[in-house]
Amino acid sequence: MSILLATLLASSLPIKIAAYLSLKETRLKLFIGNLPYDITEPEIATLFGEYGEVLNTHLITDQFSGRSKGFAFVEMSNRGEGHKAMETLNKMLFKHRELVCKEALPPKKGKKKRR
Repeated sequence: MSILLATLLASSLPIKIAAYLSLKETRLKLFIGNLPYDITEPEIATLFGEYGEVLNTHLITDQFSGRSKGFAFVEMSNRGEGHKAMETLNKMLFKHRELVCKEALPPKKGKKKRR
C-alpha cells in the first residue's frame, strides 16, 4: 500500500510544481519609495488593497531605531492589478510626499553586508 501511495505522490508532484510556478509568475512585486517615515505596513496594505489583493507588504526599517527607512515592497496577487496600482500610485502625493512606485528588481547576488 505504501508503494501505491508513493507512486501517486510522485506522479502528482510535477503537477504541483507546475501549478506553483504558474502562480508565482502571475504575482508582481513592487518597490515603493519616498514613503513618509511614520507610515505602517497596514497603511501600505490598505493603500494598495484598493487596486487588488495584496499578498505581502514589507516595510524596511532601521534595525536600531525601528523607524521606517522610507521604502517598502508590496507583493500583489495579479500582475494586471499590480501594474494598475503602479501606474496610478507612481508620483502620487501621499502625506505630502511624492511616491515612487515601480516593479521590484530581483535581489543582487554576491557578498552580503557584515553585521
